[in-house]
Amino acid sequence: MQKKGFASAMVSELCSILENEHLVPMLDANLKNSVSNQVYKNIGFKEGGKITDITFE
Repeated sequence: MQKKGFASAMVSELCSILENEHLVPMLDANLKNSVSNQVYKNIGFKEGGKITDITFE
């Protein structure tokens, strides 16, 4: 992995474009992946809730 910040820059720019269009960027992230979650926090995402899967048999 290069870790040069290209992906973070792209996500950040996309969020700026969405916000300029009066849209709210939303991200569904895996809580088990602490590395990517830290990147998302650095970009400016905040935890807004948790999604739970419920299975019926």
